[in-house]
Amino acid sequence: MAYIVNTDVGKYLNITLTTDGQALVDSLIAAVDAYIDSYCNRTWTINSTTNIVETFDGNIDTLFPKQHVKTIVSITENGQALDTSKYWNYGSYIKLAHTAIDLPQTIVLTYKTDDNALPIDLKQAEIQWVADMFKSANDAGKVTSRVSMGPIGVDFLVQDGIPKFVAMIITKYRLQPVL
Repeated sequence: MAYIVNTDVGKYLNITLTTDGQALVDSLIAAVDAYIDSYCNRTWTINSTTNIVETFDGNIDTLFPKQHVKTIVSITENGQALDTSKYWNYGSYIKLAHTAIDLPQTIVLTYKTDDNALPIDLKQAEIQWVADMFKSANDAGKVTSRVSMGPIGVDFLVQDGIPKFVAMIITKYRLQPVL
């Protein structure tokens, strides 16, 4: 499910999107959602009652799930459930009491999150980014800039990329990849 909807962008721009405009905004939303998830190394869920399952390789004693962990449902190591006294939940990571056996995909973490939806500032950043791309779609992703020197003004197109405000917000929520 998308983090925002085309009506969010329409309200932000104070316009009613046409059918073609809605289709364009929907495709931009899908692309920006995928970028946010990939860059932040996490996803945000819509339903916090759903169990989230992640699998980890062994030879580690710390698990870094992709979402904030509110409640651990279970942790299994090589198919055996770990006792709750053998791990600790710190929200952004789980510490095991021992180093897990060195096998691929040996640890299975099942948990619930309280990250119900995109944080409000990240949601607003996504709305602004999609709106900027929508406004500049006729110019192939470029926006117009204006430079004035005295009585003379020059308009020119520049490559926009990710707006600075959006980049700052997205970086704030990035989980560093574990190497």
